[in-house]
Parts: sequence; structure tokens; C-alpha cells
Amino acid sequence: MFASGKKKGNEQLLKWTKSITNHLWYCCSACGGSAEELKRLWHSLLHHVTGVHTWNDEDGTLHSCHHNPLTDEEQESKMWFDPASTAYRALKSIVLDKRLSNDLEQLTDFKHTSDLESYHASMLKFAPKRIHFQYTSMLGRMQLAAIDHNSNVGRQQATTKTGEARYRYMSAKQAEGQWTTKKIFQPKSYEYATEMLTKVVERRRDPNIVYGDKTYYVVTPKLPKNIAKTPRPPKEELLAAKFGL
Repeated sequence: MFASGKKKGNEQLLKWTKSITNHLWYCCSACGGSAEELKRLWHSLLHHVTGVHTWNDEDGTLHSCHHNPLTDEEQESKMWFDPASTAYRALKSIVLDKRLSNDLEQLTDFKHTSDLESYHASMLKFAPKRIHFQYTSMLGRMQLAAIDHNSNVGRQQATTKTGEARYRYMSAKQAEGQWTTKKIFQPKSYEYATEMLTKVVERRRDPNIVYGDKTYYVVTPKLPKNIAKTPRPPKEELLAAKFGL
């Protein structure tokens, strides 16, 4: 859509990009698991963007937009598409694209990976990819990453001293001149670290626990040196196969 919006005559697409993205998100969340309903909601965009909010399908079924009725002032202030414009034709080709239509069928469960990606980003702080760790060290770092993540799930949005919700403002790189907002959440809590350190000290002071007792050590599994199912051939054989020697 960004690429199409940069073409001459399609500039109006860029001004609607955020709204269209929000509409796709709504379609996925409101389809109730039905691919047919998701597509119907998605295609309803072609009516809405022209300022038409109630229409009949080919079979005569009456449909309407799910948003609240617009006031006369709101209706007049919107930059609606002209159905005869090149921008509208470009949008229609995107909305009715067959490949996109097939992809929509995979979105009916309304599942996305943002939470998982957030966890992976947090995990890399404890175990950067550029550093090699031994098994026990990696295990401990992964456990700390999980504890850190679970201790900070569901943080509320931060507020100002007057109680107003805080946001940060970002400019989209793909669409010049378009700005968006993202919530600022409350700072992370590291109370779990204090609790863990306290338990470490308490355990060290426990006279019933013998320091250095290996029964409390992490058991390292016997990991194979190579995960290949067949033994490695001699180097000469591999080079001969590679270079035709």
C-alpha cells in the first residue's frame, strides 16, 4: 500500500494507511473465527472509504459499517475516496487481491506474535547471541529471562502527575509525514531479584545445608558432540565430493 500510495494520483492512499491497517485488525478480531465473515468485513472497507456506510450486497442483504453513526460535520470533514479516482481503483485492487484473500483465511483466530517477540527481545539481554555460554550458564540465563518476563507481564500504562495517560510519538518511515502513538508503560519491577538474593543468603546461612554438596548441583545432560545421524566421512572424501577431485 505504501508503494502504491507513492505513485502519481494515489497519494490519498498514504493518508488512509493507518485507518486501513486498523480496519484489518478489527476485521480479524470481530470475525468470530469465520473466514467468510472476515472477508466480508474487509471488503466493506470499499464502501466506507467512499462515505457510504449502508449498502446492499448482490443478493439484496443489507449491511452497514460497525462504527457509530457519523455526524454531518464528521461526514463532511473526511477525505472520502472518489470511486472514479485512480487512488480508489488502486485500493480496490489491493483489497480484492486473491493472494491477500487467501492469506486472510489464516487470520481468523486473531493470533499474533507480539508478546512472543517481546519475550525474545528480553531473552537476548540475558543471553546475547554473539556470546557462547556453557549449558549450565545458558540454562540459568534462560530461567532468569523467563522470571523477568513473567514478573512484568500486564504492566499498566504510565501516567503523568495529573493522571493523564502517557504516550510516545513516532513517525512511520514508510509513510512520510504520518505520525502514530505508542503507550508508555510503567517501569519494570525487579523485586524478584531482591527476593532471589535474599533466598541465596538465607540458604548460605542454613546450617543444615553443606556447602559444596554436589547433590544440589545442576545435572548437565550428556549432549552429543554432533547431532548428525551418520558418522562424518574422512576429510579427503568430503573434499573430493565438493570439488570433484
